[in-house]
Amino acid sequence: MPSPRYWRIAAAFSLLLASAPAGAQEEVLHELELIADDLLNSAITSYTSGQYWDCARDLIVLFEFHPRYSRLDVAEVLLGNALFELELYEAAQGTFRHALDHFPERPTAGAALFGLERVAYKLGQHAEALGRFEQLKRGVSPGSKLLEGGSYYAGLTLLEMEDFDNALRTLAEVSPRSPYYGYALYAAALACLRKHDLENALKILERLSALPITGEESRAIVGEGRLTLGYIYYELGYYDRAMNRFWAVYPDHAKRQEALLGYAWAAYKARNYRETIRGCTDLVTGFPETRYMEEALFLLGQALMDDRRYDEAIRVFDKLIDLCGDGRGQIREEDRETLARLRKSLENLRLRLLVLESRLLQVLPGTNSAEAVGGLKDRLKQIRERRTRMLREIEQERSEIDLVNRQIELLQWQFERLEGAPNWKAYAEYARARSLFLKSKS
Repeated sequence: MPSPRYWRIAAAFSLLLASAPAGAQEEVLHELELIADDLLNSAITSYTSGQYWDCARDLIVLFEFHPRYSRLDVAEVLLGNALFELELYEAAQGTFRHALDHFPERPTAGAALFGLERVAYKLGQHAEALGRFEQLKRGVSPGSKLLEGGSYYAGLTLLEMEDFDNALRTLAEVSPRSPYYGYALYAAALACLRKHDLENALKILERLSALPITGEESRAIVGEGRLTLGYIYYELGYYDRAMNRFWAVYPDHAKRQEALLGYAWAAYKARNYRETIRGCTDLVTGFPETRYMEEALFLLGQALMDDRRYDEAIRVFDKLIDLCGDGRGQIREEDRETLARLRKSLENLRLRLLVLESRLLQVLPGTNSAEAVGGLKDRLKQIRERRTRMLREIEQERSEIDLVNRQIELLQWQFERLEGAPNWKAYAEYARARSLFLKSKS
């Protein structure tokens, strides 16, 4: 939040504005511009450091503090971007529309159009997204960063619409210098796979896999590309290539666990038991809470058994049997009721958040004339309590939604383990008995 000095200065300015002559009022308004600049710079700093709530708070204070601010268009587009990052898409859409409607000739109009395209894609509004992209193409210069970003989201929209040829043509407009380039390559590879064009999909993914790392985002998408390559080569039976791509997924990548398991399976298929053991060991020791623990232990035991290390294999199978307990278990009726209750709660939370988002749009200049006619002094008197409380409510709703989402995901994962997963205990018992038999024959 802005420091208390803003409120003290603003209160003084409100008194000055009420009684000062015209020349003095101009001086006071100049000072208000400087304070608004500070607020905007603070919001920009918060946004670039990923503090999107702090960014939104500073901007909402700015809107009520100085609704005639000369850079209001910049502030509104920045607020739209912050709301987009917070996944408040309805509010972001309203903010971008307001900026475009009120400042259509400003340089920020292109950014507002790009924001509207991104929001429409996220909301599944395909025609709206493509329409905004066409507006963007008419409004910005060719080769601009905004247009390349627009090409990426238009390509994603066409991909969802299963218009694969046009998706590929549009994604190809994203140049290597764009921050969206890696993501565009991945989307193009998916389009090729959907077209059953495996040769070009592999070429594109190999190009993605070889990209230089320029930041966390490029690191994430390059790792995703290598993981996908690993799966494809595995399915094609090119196990050495699969191992290479799986292992190339960075150790701190979000999907490193999947990569290690894929590496171990590819090595096992290649009868490279040493590397199978290595991959499984890295997975179970490096990620003790992994959801792939049972599968990794079973594969580890198999590799040890095939490598004629029977005593070690038996110990691993014993560990897996103990881990599985009494078997696959049963889904309790109360667990199913809990899942249904959580899903209903999530629906209600989303409706409440939608109402709060609509209230958030009322802070934009010109959207609430009843407030706008009041003096600066009256607005400042209420700003801290009303707007900060509103944002806190939105933040609490989002936190509750995130919590419920995590609870639902956990229950769904537990159900999948009980209903859809192999019976690892039965497999382990059979493999243990086979290890004992092979040991007796050795």
